[in-house]
Amino acid sequence: MRFPTVKCGATSHIKYVNDAKEAAARLLNEVRLYLNVRAQFREAEPLLQRALAISEAGLGANHPDVAQSLNNLGGLYYAQGRYEEAEPLHQRALSIREQELGANHPDVAQSLNNLAEIYRVQRYERPRSPLQLLAKTAKVLKYLFIRIVT
Repeated sequence: MRFPTVKCGATSHIKYVNDAKEAAARLLNEVRLYLNVRAQFREAEPLLQRALAISEAGLGANHPDVAQSLNNLGGLYYAQGRYEEAEPLHQRALSIREQELGANHPDVAQSLNNLAEIYRVQRYERPRSPLQLLAKTAKVLKYLFIRIVT
């Protein structure tokens, strides 16, 4: 009977396809860095949108790699002054990171800082002011520093 071999072959093929999709999403995110440095935002945007779609389809909506894609797209919008579009992406990235990585993870601190910067630039009057977000970021960084030192 050859079913176990076929099953293993199918399983490894599915894993290969998923790994290829994840690699493609990472590559698209890396190309973004190249284009951002050159202020080629129009060229970077569809790549980041595609990277986000690939990550969500392959990994699920709440995976940390999806949060990174959200962060990257939000950063692109921020660089263009498109703050209202950047804000929900950074909020979603923060939510995923807090849920999946824990409140004291460096990526959570990055998301808090990104949101604080958007609020600062827009001068929003919000229940969570930029200073509150930066204070929370500082607490995370202090926690991480203490863990590294001790």
